Amino acid sequence: MIKFIRLLILVLALSPAPARPSEFTPTNWSEGMHLLAGGGINSSLIHTDKVREEIGLGTNFQTALGYYFNEKYAIEWNAAVNFNSFGGFLIWDTAFTIGLRFQFPEWAKIEQRLGEPYGRIFFGRAPTVVYFNGQAPPGIEPGVERVQIDGPIWGVALGSFYHSTSGRIWYSEIVATHHDLTNETGIRMNGEVPVQMYNRSTLDHPIIYSIYVTVGVMAF
Repeated sequence: MIKFIRLLILVLALSPAPARPSEFTPTNWSEGMHLLAGGGINSSLIHTDKVREEIGLGTNFQTALGYYFNEKYAIEWNAAVNFNSFGGFLIWDTAFTIGLRFQFPEWAKIEQRLGEPYGRIFFGRAPTVVYFNGQAPPGIEPGVERVQIDGPIWGVALGSFYHSTSGRIWYSEIVATHHDLTNETGIRMNGEVPVQMYNRSTLDHPIIYSIYVTVGVMAF
């Protein structure tokens, strides 16, 4: 991942600056930095060697800071926060990813009036925190108040940009992710200070599969 980030920095450094600023439109993306922000709902499924459980519906919030090379391609740094409730526990998932946004070629655009479609591919890392609300499940050490589970995440997205009558750019998209949970840390609070109770590799090879539906706007 470090090598990939270095390569992106080199590409950005060597990319020529735009001759003049231009307006961003759904069909012609203007060069430079753009920020997207939105929210929506998510549905997740956890799969292990022993169980397969629906986590259920939750909310999600997303920001994406992108460098748009031209009207067709952009590199993005994305942060997505998802909240779910499962078995009385609060699940707080935060994904930090880097990826590529791209417009589809003309032959792949099925329905123009639904907006100008784009795709995204991305990867990164996602710490997931489970709050037990004072009722830790069996198998968790006494005194542990929450568990943080980390691991790599990757995904794909399909969306569309729209141009409103007021001139604002907004978007909608559906995202699918695959999140491997590889490391588990038990935490309790000592006043305002979090104390690590244990750190170990996860058992039963847990994976979270998620679908997000998001609607948002371009901030700049």
